[in-house]
Amino acid sequence: GAKFVIEDVFGGVLFGPDGEDLFFAKAALFKPRVTAVEKNGIIGAEYIQNLRVRAAGLGLPYIIQEVQTMNDMVFRMSEIAPYFRAQQIMVSDAVSSGLDVFRTEWARFPRGHDDTLSAVHLAWQVSKHLVTAPGAAYRPRRAQANPWNSLAGMKV
Repeated sequence: GAKFVIEDVFGGVLFGPDGEDLFFAKAALFKPRVTAVEKNGIIGAEYIQNLRVRAAGLGLPYIIQEVQTMNDMVFRMSEIAPYFRAQQIMVSDAVSSGLDVFRTEWARFPRGHDDTLSAVHLAWQVSKHLVTAPGAAYRPRRAQANPWNSLAGMKV
């Protein structure tokens, strides 16, 4: 099945053009299909609009999806914890300061900062179509019906 791999994160505060520059530097490196940006009021909406305008001006095919969070972090982490246990969300073994921050925040949760955890939750939200949810609805490939069988007797 599909895997969601956390390759890098940024846990810090940047404003305006510095945040945009970091966004485009990371996007050029990792080439995401969809990017989640948390919308927090007018400032968040303006930031998202600036990213979209800049991406379009550069001819970049980035899908920038705004996400408004409604639930507290304990609830949000309880949503993604089963995916970690099922190894559908994995953390890269790469060495980076961002991943070090993420691992520290995860180990200390719910105490301390949780910015990188929030970022991973946002990314998970917009990539749900790439990750098969664990549970009763999931069937291994060998147990799924062949969709072509129903077409076998059709005449064209």
